Amino acid sequence: MEAIAEKLENKLHKWTPETSRKVRALVAEIIEQADDDALDIGRSRSVEQEVMDILDEPSTRGSLAGGPRDVGQDTSGRGGVEIR
Repeated sequence: MEAIAEKLENKLHKWTPETSRKVRALVAEIIEQADDDALDIGRSRSVEQEVMDILDEPSTRGSLAGGPRDVGQDTSGRGGVEIR
């Protein structure tokens, strides 16, 4: 058995059941892509999720939009929503 397979086997028994389930799914996906000779064109879900997490961070949203805005009730008497 290759060292990587042995390491994976040992880790699967040490991790929580949820972590082991996720790792099994990812490894199965990688094996399927390798079988289809599609590793070079496949996009890693973990990288994609990392990018999505970065985009969802509150500090990122505010800085991309020029800073956070406080949207509240209209106090101008003209109707609509006031952006402060």
